[in-house]
Amino acid sequence: MDFLGSIKKEIDHIGEIVQERGARHTFKEGLVATFKTVSGAVDGNDNHDDPEEKQVDKIRESICASHRFNSFAGERSRNAVKWYIDGHDYFWAVSEILESARQCIFILDWWLSPELYLRRPPSDFPQFRLDRLLKRKAEQGVKVYICVYKEVTQTMNMSSNHTKEALQALHPNIKVMRHPDHIGSKNDVQFWSHHEKVVVVDNHRACIGGLDLCFGRWDTHNHPLADCHPTDFTRTLFPGQDYNNGRVMDFQQVDNFVSSQISILETARMPWHDVHLALAGPAVLDIVQHFVERWNKIKKEKYNDDV
Repeated sequence: MDFLGSIKKEIDHIGEIVQERGARHTFKEGLVATFKTVSGAVDGNDNHDDPEEKQVDKIRESICASHRFNSFAGERSRNAVKWYIDGHDYFWAVSEILESARQCIFILDWWLSPELYLRRPPSDFPQFRLDRLLKRKAEQGVKVYICVYKEVTQTMNMSSNHTKEALQALHPNIKVMRHPDHIGSKNDVQFWSHHEKVVVVDNHRACIGGLDLCFGRWDTHNHPLADCHPTDFTRTLFPGQDYNNGRVMDFQQVDNFVSSQISILETARMPWHDVHLALAGPAVLDIVQHFVERWNKIKKEKYNDDV
């Protein structure tokens, strides 16, 4: 028996003892997590050492070699593309694209806030809060797949766990995965994050760019420093956590989305200037391929032992 196999056997044995004595199951879970970390350190290239995986890599390399810059995708023409400057324009557009979904929705984000209003003022468009929109589409039979960055909780406050729990509780058709794991898995990483912001609907329309679907990103072209209606909450543009200034205080307790951590009467908000694009055409399928490959890789890493 090899080194890792012997460790796993001992963990299983300890788990049997723990179960017999009625001890907490989390003890064995901790041992299993430790085993995964050790095995990943010993065999760090475990994702590409099987004959089948090597064959797939060889085929992929030959395909990429035929593309410009050795890209996974070739050049695509005849795409319809539209640029959006700032959150006001992009979030309205993405609300229309999501509303049009009939089969599936794919979302990649660094941070996703379920309670984000895509149209403002919120009192005029309550149905276009992101979680309500996704729930509505899921109830219509649309499959929703979301992958968000799993933050280092000691240094970041996005609460991807809230994102996952809040959205998956809405409907069985909504699936959320967080990535990467930072400890307790074969693929531990420390301080990097995927930073993609992608939305794909029905494999026909896609959005890609710099704006996460999260608090602090909705803004207009004139970037106001204060809410235009600070005392009339039916007309506010930046409700709750959306009124923020990261130079004064970072986001806190984002699951309590109605509560801002800074005073809207005393502190200016921090504007957010960014760009995004939407497209339809052949290039959308390349974005679909990227999402599907990423989703499948993460699912295999995180849940293969559970299948």
